[in-house]
Amino acid sequence: MSSEYKIPSSTKPELVEAWSIKPLQFTPKEDCQKHFKSELQTEIRKLQNKPNKTFYALLATPLQKSEPDLENVLFYNVGPAFFRHLITSTSRVRFERSFSLPISSGNLETNFSCYQCYSFLENDTSFLYWRKSQPLAQWEPVEMPPLSSSTNPGTIWYELKKHPLQYISESRELPSHFGLRITLTHSPFAENRNPASLIKPLLDGVIVSFHAHTGEDIEELSRKLEQILQKPAGSLASFLTDKSRAVLGVRPLFIKRQDPYKSLWNPADDRCKAVEIFLREDHARKWSLSGELFTVEYVSETQKL
Repeated sequence: MSSEYKIPSSTKPELVEAWSIKPLQFTPKEDCQKHFKSELQTEIRKLQNKPNKTFYALLATPLQKSEPDLENVLFYNVGPAFFRHLITSTSRVRFERSFSLPISSGNLETNFSCYQCYSFLENDTSFLYWRKSQPLAQWEPVEMPPLSSSTNPGTIWYELKKHPLQYISESRELPSHFGLRITLTHSPFAENRNPASLIKPLLDGVIVSFHAHTGEDIEELSRKLEQILQKPAGSLASFLTDKSRAVLGVRPLFIKRQDPYKSLWNPADDRCKAVEIFLREDHARKWSLSGELFTVEYVSETQKL
């Protein structure tokens, strides 16, 4: 058994738990991380879907100077394909971050400092470790083009920027931690479309829409975005520097690369600690996105699933 991680046998068929020295990487270089990723994928594949319950995921590590992105460790680094049978077209998905390891950690005589788990909870439950505090923004359904794993987050950013918000906070005090509740209404999925693969572009696109760009290289950046989004550079520049909705702060919004299609958006998703996503199918074949952004307060040191 590896001293770098452990995936214990669960007495609950609807629960997968994993302990490790450090969070799972997207492209593991060390053998122990490669084995960890493979074994975790195998265990997640064994989970049986509970269609009438909320699919739940948790990442627990002590607070770090450089916080891991929640959705990356829990889903993207594992591989969205391994959640295809658990996150469906009508699922309710909740995931969150904890700064303390669960009670069961006392059963492990190790120096593990990272815990992640996957399970199902009743629909009437709320976040286990966070309490909604102050509203930051709220928006009614905004029409979206069909989304996929290859959707650039800028597509979502652009559509949200074009439409008025139901509410936007006047405060520009940067929240230490924030949460999101999102409802994605979509046309019936094709067989090859995996809802789990939408999580990362969805979160990146929503979060970045509540930032403003610092302003440097704005012309170059707008031209590159014009190539990616096929939208007028003038409106893109205006949206990028618009501070009227920047409740999550002003920051460089784009990590530039020579190939604009490989450039990366730079949202502050490391401060996003609690997320709930509702998936709803619309047989009229329309896509839309509604939701709310809010500050959160950490309310619990230990929970047991």
